[in-house]
Amino acid sequence: MKKVFIVLCALAFSGIATIGMAQSTATANGTSSATLIKPLTLSVWKAMNFGTFVPGPTGGTVTVVHDNVSGGTNSPAGYTGSVSKAGTQGPQEQPMDFKMTGQANFLVNLSTTNPTTITLTKVGDITKTMVLNPFFPPFVIQAGSTGPVGSGIGARGVGPSILIQLDLNGQAWTSEGGTLNVHANQSPGTYQASWTETVAYN
Repeated sequence: MKKVFIVLCALAFSGIATIGMAQSTATANGTSSATLIKPLTLSVWKAMNFGTFVPGPTGGTVTVVHDNVSGGTNSPAGYTGSVSKAGTQGPQEQPMDFKMTGQANFLVNLSTTNPTTITLTKVGDITKTMVLNPFFPPFVIQAGSTGPVGSGIGARGVGPSILIQLDLNGQAWTSEGGTLNVHANQSPGTYQASWTETVAYN
């Protein structure tokens, strides 16, 4: 009986030693990955223009509305006060359309440095100015496989930025109008202004 007892004890201690070694060390393989997406682009599809008009003795406003389809037929501008359209000669009114491209279905944030007021100055005489009140956030146009089609898609935001979802082709268009404030007997000439709009992944 002693021999059997000794053998059983040896087996029991051997089992304890094995369990102790399994608990004292552990290993796992680390992993790493990276996802690259398309870079964003933002380009002017069509520049804003308030057309050619006569200011009149009391002044007033010229309002340009957004396109429902980017690059589509422009809606007639609205005039108030003594401001009147100068026929079909000279530059014609149109909103500003932007085209953006990037990763399909991703959300992007479009922001502007001038969400409420922009000052246009007369070429050759910076003392002559007019104030533009842009319509921001802009109207968002959905794109099709071959170009802009359809109407506005989901976008949200107010003030200096707006959140836009790119379509299945990684594209979106925005259209932005505004109201130009014209002084009485505004000095004739060409008035210009520029500002910055920026698109970034959300």
